[in-house]
Amino acid sequence: MASNIFSRRSNVQPIIYAYELPNDSSKANQLKVGYSAKGSALKRIKEQIGATRMKFKILLEEQAIRSDGSNFLDHEVH
Repeated sequence: MASNIFSRRSNVQPIIYAYELPNDSSKANQLKVGYSAKGSALKRIKEQIGATRMKFKILLEEQAIRSDGSNFLDHEVH
C-alpha cells in the first residue's frame, strides 16, 4: 500500500535574476531584481522590457531555492 506522507515536488524550477540597463543613464548604478517560475531570465526580461528593445546585461541567474528545498521570491531579495 502506497503512502503519500510527502507531497510531490513541483516540476517548476523558479529562478531569481538581476540585471542592469547600461544605456539608461536614469538607472545608472541600479540593479533590477526579478523572479520567474516560467522560464529563463532572458525570456522574462524581454517580456518586461517589451517593445523598447533596451539593452540589458544579466548579472545573476540562479535557482530561487533555499538549501532546505523551499522557494523564495524576489521580494525577499529587495
